[in-house]
Amino acid sequence: MTVKKRFIAGARCPSCNEIDRLVVIMQEGFSDRRECVACGFSDAQDNVEVSEMPTRVIPKQEADAELQPLRLVPNPLSAKEQD
Repeated sequence: MTVKKRFIAGARCPSCNEIDRLVVIMQEGFSDRRECVACGFSDAQDNVEVSEMPTRVIPKQEADAELQPLRLVPNPLSAKEQD
């Protein structure tokens, strides 16, 4: 079993409020836990499956519904200016 320890950049300990002192400990078969190297605070984080966040992007089925070609029409005023 491999144990990986990684610091969380910019994170603040919920117990002592120190910045950059939290470590995430990841171990196969166990839930991830975080630990503060300054005060010894520790808690477990449940491995929850994260779903995709809703966005304002048009869903694919709506975008493909009615595609129409774009027709470019020459501007008649620009032809007169060239003469």
